[in-house]
Amino acid sequence: MTFKSILNKLSFSEDLTLIEAGWALTQIMEGEVPEEQIASFLTAMRMKGETVDELTAF
Repeated sequence: MTFKSILNKLSFSEDLTLIEAGWALTQIMEGEVPEEQIASFLTAMRMKGETVDELTAF
């Protein structure tokens, strides 16, 4: 799993699994993701709308 694959999935308005959402948040919190990708992630999540699994992971 890569952060780019997560962004790609979100760009097609696909929901993340609990595992994917948790992994993405861990990568962000550990400083492994550039600020630009974090902004893209948050924007895509907001545009798509969050699911229960995605919110549970956060």
